[in-house]
Amino acid sequence: MSVSFDKLSLMRHMKKLGELKYGKPIINIECLGGGSYGLAFKAGYSDGHIEVVKAFKVAGMGKDEADALRLLRTASPIKIPEVFYLHYADDELPFDALGMEYIEGVNVLSHSGFLFKSRRVKRRFADAIADALGEIHSKIGNGYGFINGKKNETWYEFYSDFFNQIFFEAKALKDTKKLSPRLFEYLSVAADNFDYIFDKEPENPVLLHGDLNVMNIMADKRALTVTGIIDPFNSMWGDREYDLFQLKSLTGPFFGLYEAYQKKFKTSEKCNLKCAVYALANEIHCYAKSGWKSDSLNAILAKRAAREYGKHKLI
Repeated sequence: MSVSFDKLSLMRHMKKLGELKYGKPIINIECLGGGSYGLAFKAGYSDGHIEVVKAFKVAGMGKDEADALRLLRTASPIKIPEVFYLHYADDELPFDALGMEYIEGVNVLSHSGFLFKSRRVKRRFADAIADALGEIHSKIGNGYGFINGKKNETWYEFYSDFFNQIFFEAKALKDTKKLSPRLFEYLSVAADNFDYIFDKEPENPVLLHGDLNVMNIMADKRALTVTGIIDPFNSMWGDREYDLFQLKSLTGPFFGLYEAYQKKFKTSEKCNLKCAVYALANEIHCYAKSGWKSDSLNAILAKRAAREYGKHKLI
């Protein structure tokens, strides 16, 4: 049984979850938004219980996120949603769904007023995120790879396989005129210079959120005080610098998240170059998997890659 991923259809299906999981109905539900792979809803029950329910377009992503949230909760000083249940698609509810703790606040991207906060307030916000990432990155794994995937002995081995997969996806998109030749060219520069860009191994495989941009940071609407971190994606044991490229996505330097991390924790000589490649490859990968893209963000990422390539005389 297939299901349309429009809000109204999903809301009708979501109301069955209360009966399925708790034996009581959801009495009110509202869409909180979503991304490339699903939509999230705030669900309220007659006894006052409130939770977030996330519906996934792709089978298996619910389990990956649930496992990532559980791991991140063991390391992060900032609240990570508690997982209540994971529903696997069946005849009654034909998509994977994850029930989790509701965190008060708004995502930082959604509130334009945050951009006009004082430097002191933004610096406090950036320091809180950098400190939380530092704590998360202190959790060390036994190999490099996705949380629920096979593990490799080196980051080079893992990421070269992942990058090659993305390059194959990018070529298919380019050949069907869905990806601009310019973006493919910049990804090709990374492919041609992969051994130079990734010539130094990280010290350890550390726990990574994988998608920590401002859309996935919750904050108090008035004070820009962080209330939670949500929505891990492609969480893995890997190079801690992989977790940094998203800090500049969507809002660029306005909050100074990337710079705050670099002030507190030593990064490699090629960190900026690696992050430019990570960002470009990730955006193309998400487009290949979900069919959603942002031309404006892609233009920014291409410009950033070109700047870093130029610094290293790769173009």
